[in-house]
Amino acid sequence: MDTTMNNIRPDTSNPTDDARQHSAASRFAGRLGDDVVRWSEFRLALWAGGLALTAILGSQGFLYSAIMDLQRDMHAQFSELSGRVHELSERVARIETRLDMDAGHADPAG
Repeated sequence: MDTTMNNIRPDTSNPTDDARQHSAASRFAGRLGDDVVRWSEFRLALWAGGLALTAILGSQGFLYSAIMDLQRDMHAQFSELSGRVHELSERVARIETRLDMDAGHADPAG
C-alpha cells in the first residue's frame, strides 16, 4: 500500500498551503512596493478638492453679498417707515391740540 501512495503524483492544480496563504495575503494587502493610490490619481483628487473648495467659497461669498444687500434694503425701508410714523404722530398731536382748543372755546364753563 505504501508503494501505491508513493507512485501517485501530487496534483499540480491544487496549490500547497504556503501558496494559498501567499495568494490570500497578496490579494488583501497588495504586493509590496505597490501604492494604494497612484500619483496621477492623487493629483486628480487634489485638483478636484481644490475646485470643490473654490466653488464652495465662491458660493458662500455670493450668498453673503446677497444677504448684505437684502439687509441694507430692509434697513432703508425700516428707516422710511420710521420717518412716516414720526410724521403721523406729529400730525395726530396737532389734531389733538386743535381739538382741545376748539373744545375749550365751545365750553365757556370750562
